[in-house]
Amino acid sequence: MAEPDDGKAQHRDLWASGDYTVVSHHLQMVSEVLCEAVDVHAGTAVLDIACGTGNTALAAARRGCRVTGIDLTPTMLEQARQRAAAERLAIAFQEGDAEHLPFEAATFDTVLSTFGIMFVPDRTQALQEMLRVLTPGGTIGLANWWSGTARAHTAILAQYSSAPPPNPWTQEEGVRALFGETVHPLTIRVQQVMYRFPSAAAYVEAMRKRFPSWCRVFAPLAPEATAQLTQALIAESEKHNRSGDETLVLPMDYLEVVAVKR
Repeated sequence: MAEPDDGKAQHRDLWASGDYTVVSHHLQMVSEVLCEAVDVHAGTAVLDIACGTGNTALAAARRGCRVTGIDLTPTMLEQARQRAAAERLAIAFQEGDAEHLPFEAATFDTVLSTFGIMFVPDRTQALQEMLRVLTPGGTIGLANWWSGTARAHTAILAQYSSAPPPNPWTQEEGVRALFGETVHPLTIRVQQVMYRFPSAAAYVEAMRKRFPSWCRVFAPLAPEATAQLTQALIAESEKHNRSGDETLVLPMDYLEVVAVKR
């Protein structure tokens, strides 16, 4: 594939930082639930866009699908290949750009993306590409962060870095506006996945050292600012904690989107 432009290279380098593999373990349930929501059938061709370390590609392959996964980040793809090999699952992982998918039109019966397509800079282009490679009557399944804890943490982190612009993929009205009349039906549900850690402090420590976007915020901070941000994130996590004890059971809301191409 062609070399990515500077913006894509920065995006690739961001997601190669930290240790997203450890973070992604907490999201495996989302991929399993998404595959059930889109009702994937054995033998169908499935594309997992921004596949990361392979959670959703693996979930589809476990159900007998013919799966391809693409991502900009070679280190994540290598981890995904290792996971697939360990489970003896035949998945074609390749480097690829969601805005310029390297596939012919109408190649896939199902297109999936779990906390992936929502981060692509040119949302309209990425959506057009999803629809282009999807067969008529094919299904798109997405999981996108929504409100609650995820949004609260983003707001706190934004106090120490540049605030991200509003993302239409994270709001129901935004998703409906992006798809317009290209799909029917379009089903959007709020779902939850739980993060479980020994404590809120352990959660924040893991995320600031391993989750790429948190690593980027924390990296340039002086010790005093690091301590302040850490305490703010711990306090916010405790507000949402459902454990009832010293451990952390943290609900993370997301939008589950299922759309059928007209």
